Amino acid sequence: SSSTRPSSNKPLISRSQVRRSAEKVIRCNLPSIQNQYTSRLLRRPGQIAADPSHPGHGLFDTPPPGRKFRSLQTRT
Repeated sequence: SSSTRPSSNKPLISRSQVRRSAEKVIRCNLPSIQNQYTSRLLRRPGQIAADPSHPGHGLFDTPPPGRKFRSLQTRT
C-alpha cells in the first residue's frame, strides 16, 4: 500500500514547527494562521456582496462593522 508519509521512522513535523523555522529564517513574525483563515474565508462573500451584478448579491446582508457576513435563507 502506498503512503504519503516518508518511509523513515521520524515523526512528521507540525505546522507550528515549520512556521517557527520560517520566522527564524526570514527574521520577522508571520501573521497567525487563524487571521489568514478568517480573512480568506470572508474574501469571497465580500466580493459577492460588493458586486451588484453577481447573481448571489441579494443573498447577503452587509453586516455592521466587526460582524461577519451571514447568508439569508433561500429556497432551492
